[in-house]
Amino acid sequence: MANPLFELENMDTTPPVLMISEILENIFQHCDERANRSCNVLVCKAWSEPCMNAIWREVTDLHHLIKPLKPPLPGVYGFSDNKPLDWDRFLYYSRRVRILNEPGYTSKSHYSATQSLLTEIAYQRPSHALLPNLKVLEFYNEHAHSRFILMLADATIRHYIFHSSKGIESKTLLLNLRTVAARCPHLERVKISMLKSQNYCFDAVLEFFKKLPNVKHIELSSFRDMVALTSVFRVIPNLKILAITSHRHTEDEEKPFIESLAIPPLDADIFMLPTPGCVVQMDHLRPLLCCTNIRSFKLLHPFPITLNDQFAEEMATSWPDLEDLYLSHVPLIQRRDFKNRFTLRALLSFARNCRRIQHLFLLFFPQPSTCPSLNDIESVALPLFSRLRTLDVGFSMLYECDRDVDQVATTLSMILPKKCSLKYPDKQSKLDSVSLRHIGNR
Repeated sequence: MANPLFELENMDTTPPVLMISEILENIFQHCDERANRSCNVLVCKAWSEPCMNAIWREVTDLHHLIKPLKPPLPGVYGFSDNKPLDWDRFLYYSRRVRILNEPGYTSKSHYSATQSLLTEIAYQRPSHALLPNLKVLEFYNEHAHSRFILMLADATIRHYIFHSSKGIESKTLLLNLRTVAARCPHLERVKISMLKSQNYCFDAVLEFFKKLPNVKHIELSSFRDMVALTSVFRVIPNLKILAITSHRHTEDEEKPFIESLAIPPLDADIFMLPTPGCVVQMDHLRPLLCCTNIRSFKLLHPFPITLNDQFAEEMATSWPDLEDLYLSHVPLIQRRDFKNRFTLRALLSFARNCRRIQHLFLLFFPQPSTCPSLNDIESVALPLFSRLRTLDVGFSMLYECDRDVDQVATTLSMILPKKCSLKYPDKQSKLDSVSLRHIGNR
């Protein structure tokens, strides 16, 4: 057997596990005398635990996770049938696992072997949790043996992730979400990523969130019925982070979008408004104002959101701890004459009420008539936006203000701190030169 100390001395680079400060501290604490064998024993005992924890926290593959229960047969994707499950060995390793997000099979034979062992585990498992310290459970609906992953759902789970890259039956999703809600009552973070075509699963998702009173962080693909969704979220008292994002496109959905990029006839209106049912209105978002602990809100939508400055005031006063705000600042489709959006006056509402704001991603309708006056700006207590790092105006057509771009740039230079980064598309070079001149002369 090779000497591990000799192998360690001949390594070109330091093993990553030895870079862990706790391990090094334990090593040097007991290694004062090189020849003291009892100290060497203490070293091995003291640093083996953090070392094993560091290694097994990286094990997120279900197939490799269950290997300690029964050793695999050499050279094939299979497990020995003539040996009982070694639960003592499994529990020694399983208590170190924190994250599980991959099923870990690569072929049909690999899958069959894993499924066979999981079936045996389901019949012989002990009454206590299989992974007593598991915190994150990531679920993929396309895996056939995903129902076995539900055995690992327990009260220790704090973060649940569900990916649906293909169609899924509503009954299957409902069973999964009901099981997780019943067995994981202490969930704090939930992410559900689904396709737009799966709106038939909307009721199952709503029922799931109604059973999660302690959730603090939600990431969810957008659904058509925004009012029903936000009405459920309004009764979650501890909600702090909410992100509603656009769905992932399939090939069937991308084809008509690519066809729409063809050059239209000269008399065609290329800035067509979407149907009213596709536009997010202020009334759709107003129920969320009851969640007074919101710190981050992100809404990404293919169309502009109908907003006004009064709603900015309502939002700012309802969310005093707000730090990040994303409101569809880069819509895929918009009209030049679409004016139902924030003006630059809305910035004063956030400066006045949200003293912790750090990032703003908003779509504006900037015109000289909508710029706040000097008296309006001076009425806000100093400092303005003391923590603001980023203002991203997205597709706001600031560069089309023509001769009035100076006033828009001057207004922004008076509101934004020097350390704030103003972001916008590259073609707004005209505003770029003017804004830099004004901000530099503050």
